[in-house]
Amino acid sequence: MHTHIYLFTGFHQSQRIQFIQNTITSTSFCDNQTTLIISDYSFSQDFLNQYHCICEQFTDFHHLEHDIHRWDERYHPTQVLIETTDCHLLNHLFQTPWKEDWEIEQVTTFLNAQEFHHQMHDHVHELYHYLEHAHLVILDHIEESTSLDYCFNNIKAVQMNCTIICEHHNHTVSELKEGFLPYDINANPIILDDHQFGAFGIDLMLQPQKYNHKTITIKGKFLGCDRFVENGFVFGRQAYLCHHNPHSFIGMICIHPYAQSFVLNEWLQLTGTLHIEYDENAQLEYPLLVVDDLQVVPPLQDEYITFE
Repeated sequence: MHTHIYLFTGFHQSQRIQFIQNTITSTSFCDNQTTLIISDYSFSQDFLNQYHCICEQFTDFHHLEHDIHRWDERYHPTQVLIETTDCHLLNHLFQTPWKEDWEIEQVTTFLNAQEFHHQMHDHVHELYHYLEHAHLVILDHIEESTSLDYCFNNIKAVQMNCTIICEHHNHTVSELKEGFLPYDINANPIILDDHQFGAFGIDLMLQPQKYNHKTITIKGKFLGCDRFVENGFVFGRQAYLCHHNPHSFIGMICIHPYAQSFVLNEWLQLTGTLHIEYDENAQLEYPLLVVDDLQVVPPLQDEYITFE
């Protein structure tokens, strides 16, 4: 029997606990199954008994493996719900050798849209750890004045593959699938200003077919020749997320006949046509820019991508 593990993280415990309680009481998630909740929150014993749940706490994240084996032998849980704010614990959870039949099924991160800008500036280390493994991000407290583009682009810069669910102030729920594009996608060529690089790069990765056969002009760094594509080279910029992961790369593979002669970390302005290719091994689409024109340009004053 497989045991499915669900992780819940974010800045506010109240969001996580409310979601866990609603999931248990309002769905068939726990019906006739044993659920182990790992949390320092004090669930009522009546609640635990009614829904076949057990609540435990990690004694010390250095003893995770021991705790996991102990609880498995004692309870034989069908699913395990772990809620935590502790970044060190999160790191250990992903480094711990789980039992063969224990598997992390989903990581859900809860964020408050009204606090997101503050967290990006003052708590970016914690925010990065909450997002780096997230499958699902629930963004609540969304008001009419909320900059969803800012939230979307910064979340996707950390975890490109997560789903973002928005809970609006009027209690409606929607999926946030794309941000506002600060450039004209129908222009020929699409001329990208320096501050538009991040939004372009993320949209290109998420919806590559929109850009197939589009001509663009873009500025970035030459980061070395590609090992697999003839005359190919890596081009892009880096997004500063936090001091633990300052070099989150956003960019693409480009082709130019003189790629071998380019200088590492040289800044270039490229004009070329995008072609969307398919990688059979990775089973995904990727962009390839065939360069028609290039210029060596001075480095940007601030070379890192931001999404202000």
